Amino acid sequence: MEYLILGLLILSPMIGYQLQQFIKKNLALICSHSAGSVQTALSKLEKEGKIAAQTAAQDKRRKKVFTITDAGRNAFSVWVASPMQAG
Repeated sequence: MEYLILGLLILSPMIGYQLQQFIKKNLALICSHSAGSVQTALSKLEKEGKIAAQTAAQDKRRKKVFTITDAGRNAFSVWVASPMQAG
């Protein structure tokens, strides 16, 4: 889930709900799209310094907009370049 989120954030900054909806619409067959799964992964990535969050006003609500950091880009690049493992 973490690398999927990093890959999506390379394309564009997003809020958690946007990430969840993209996964639900396009990737639900291969991973969970539950809000809990997405939020857990976002929290982990933020603690690891792979993503950063900024609070922004959207529709009169405050939302966390997530962006990928250089550390996140590097982690994603290493993961993409690694051989796939079965199991």
